[in-house]
Amino acid sequence: MISTLIFLILALITFFILYAYLDFNKAIIYTPFITVCLNYALIKLGSLFGIDILKFFYKIILFRKFIPDEDYILSSDKKILVEWLNDKIKLLDMSKDRSLKKVITIGENGKSVFNRTSNLTNIKLTNNVIYIGEYAFNNAKIVSINLSNNLERIGENAFSNSSLQSIVIPDSVKTIEKRAFESCSLLKTINLSNNLLSIERNTFYECSSLQSITIPNKVKYVGEYSFKDCTSLQSVIIPDNMEKIGTRAFENCTSLQSVIIPDNIK
Repeated sequence: MISTLIFLILALITFFILYAYLDFNKAIIYTPFITVCLNYALIKLGSLFGIDILKFFYKIILFRKFIPDEDYILSSDKKILVEWLNDKIKLLDMSKDRSLKKVITIGENGKSVFNRTSNLTNIKLTNNVIYIGEYAFNNAKIVSINLSNNLERIGENAFSNSSLQSIVIPDSVKTIEKRAFESCSLLKTINLSNNLLSIERNTFYECSSLQSITIPNKVKYVGEYSFKDCTSLQSVIIPDNMEKIGTRAFENCTSLQSVIIPDNIK
């Protein structure tokens, strides 16, 4: 019993000393001594009382808040991520924070959420997010993003001028507004939602690294300048249900080698 208490006290003292200088994640993850001492002490205590204290302890840890409040700004109702402020981290997983888990919209009033972050390159949204707002990732340095499986709409200029290199749009998305990916010069691959109904004007304008695109079967309209200046675009597959292709939709696609166009196109 005495040795158990000694291990527990040593672990807690070390943890709180580190916690004063580091965030919680670093204190618990980067200090094996703490983990070993806590595990030993909690297992021993649990055996004395006939309960799994270790499981209970880590369950509490999992439910605590992992991302400091000063790293971001939320709307008053806590449902909109208005701005991200931490310029040090490279990966953001919103599921790791109990407040960010509840966010359903990224961006507010056409303001870029991530344009201040030069190091953040990878983002994982939770499945609660249903809307990515106008200019939400405009000028962001993100390279990749895991979208919500319940995402319904991507707003105007949502990813324009970002460093995005690839993206998969889930089948829950029916609407991508105009200029959503405009001037994403590093974007090489994109898988569009099978339930997408149209490609609005300038959606992929100046995506100069994009090499191929398969337009989903439900899309009936491709807007003006949608793929203009996509100079690396080599192949386009247009579905039989397509009804109209807008003016200069594929203008200056200088690498384009093959396009199959259905007879019913206007």
